[in-house]
Amino acid sequence: MGSLRRAFDQVMQSRQFHTALIAVAMLAGLSACASHPPAPELTAPTPPPPSVEAPPLPTLKPPPPKSRPPSSETQTHIDDITLIGLSRPEVTALLGDPQEQKDSSPGHTWIYRSGSCSAELLFLLDVVRNDDFVVDRRIDGTDGTPKSEQLCLRRIASHHGK
Repeated sequence: MGSLRRAFDQVMQSRQFHTALIAVAMLAGLSACASHPPAPELTAPTPPPPSVEAPPLPTLKPPPPKSRPPSSETQTHIDDITLIGLSRPEVTALLGDPQEQKDSSPGHTWIYRSGSCSAELLFLLDVVRNDDFVVDRRIDGTDGTPKSEQLCLRRIASHHGK
């Protein structure tokens, strides 16, 4: 029984040690709270000063942008020939009957030639308007500038048109 008594004494001493340790920690926590100054009193926030609206400024319109004269490359003339969106009868009235026609999937291609230049027009069916219209064009035999393409189209129109 003596050994049992010694074990019990050790546990009791251990429990006493833990209890003392917890008591010290609680006292330290309480003393920390006591050393801080009290929290400031809460007061209602002050309302912001009334807003003062600035007098409206007169509205000034900016000057219109100055337009640059278009270069000769991009300049569109009144008599330029525009083919995209034209129907078959409109193209025929403008350029005459095509020299060659091809059925191409998915539409029809009309080919016009005059000298070294040629124009191929691709027509597709517009189901809303129930007619074929030019959706793309290719002009060969020119230097690729809009001016030279227009010269080619005018040559075709004067040769095959009215």
